[in-house]
Amino acid sequence: LRTNSLHAYTITSRTWTDLSAPSIGLPPTARAYHSMAAWQSAQSLATEILFVFGGSPVTGSRDELHGYIIESQTWVELTADTEAGGFWPTGREDSGMVSWDARLYVFGGLTAPRIWSNNFDSFNLGPCPAGAYCSVFHPLPCPAGAYCPEGSVAPGTCSAAPGWHCGEHMSSPNRSTACPAGFF
Repeated sequence: LRTNSLHAYTITSRTWTDLSAPSIGLPPTARAYHSMAAWQSAQSLATEILFVFGGSPVTGSRDELHGYIIESQTWVELTADTEAGGFWPTGREDSGMVSWDARLYVFGGLTAPRIWSNNFDSFNLGPCPAGAYCSVFHPLPCPAGAYCPEGSVAPGTCSAAPGWHCGEHMSSPNRSTACPAGFF
């Protein structure tokens, strides 16, 4: 039996609460054999999210990552910008998932057509580091001719004004960096 219901157990009162409705956003479709992990933001301890990855509807494996924001009872589906070079793991069921620091880690699982995988993937949950931009989860190197401060979701364009230069993996434009041929 596959379902998309969500319940919470309160240890002190030994009671279950149905969190399935009402909620904001669309919950994941009914599935079984998915992975789930809880995460709490270091920047805002009020931000607690339950993540659901993969699983199997009736046939095949899903590659979806959904987050349930506990405080607002909101479901969101997270996706990667694959056109901008973002990476997304293959669909799988029976994988392991854990959160640690500002990352989700997914290991192994059963992929289509019923092949056991030893893939190890991670999702960045924190701010994107300086010198990179984050296409949803995975930090991508800041390209030459651009700069990427911490938290960038897209590269910033360096000024074409004389004396301003950007090299690869830069977190800010620089007046003193000489540009090699082919860069501005």
